[in-house]
Amino acid sequence: MFQFKNGRLYTDVMPRTLSIKIPEGFWIETYLEGISANTITLRTEDQRTIVEFSIYLDRCTNTEKEAADEFDSTPKELVDGPYPVTVGEFHGHSIYCLTELAQYVIILDAEHRNFRGTFNPEDVFDRIEVVVSVQGYRNAEDAVKALKEVVDGAEFAEFLDSIKVE
Repeated sequence: MFQFKNGRLYTDVMPRTLSIKIPEGFWIETYLEGISANTITLRTEDQRTIVEFSIYLDRCTNTEKEAADEFDSTPKELVDGPYPVTVGEFHGHSIYCLTELAQYVIILDAEHRNFRGTFNPEDVFDRIEVVVSVQGYRNAEDAVKALKEVVDGAEFAEFLDSIKVE
């Protein structure tokens, strides 16, 4: 769940200080199965690009390994990364999947913020993940080109810059 307050969406972790701002014109996906409570799925105005934002409990010892594991069943020549990345105060790794289902994943370490579960304070939410996917392309070359245009674009930079802790 997310709380809308002062033009921002706040995650359902304590303390409730982590928030994002949805770029103008984005759609909010409202009918999704299997999405966790602290995930929101957005679509660009043309609905060809999907951006998922989530905060969750870590799966690995570090973000580099976790990013590499995102596409562990994809042939290595179709994966680019992981690469170190910084978003605001958060550090982590990013990785590309270079197929017709092109994706860009950023995994950020949020352990230093000590976010806890609202209903179970023993849950420590120490990862932030942003996944960008493009759809509607018939071949990998076009999909990857479109994905990289999105990832390198001003709208996505604005979205990443909006990730804040108050």
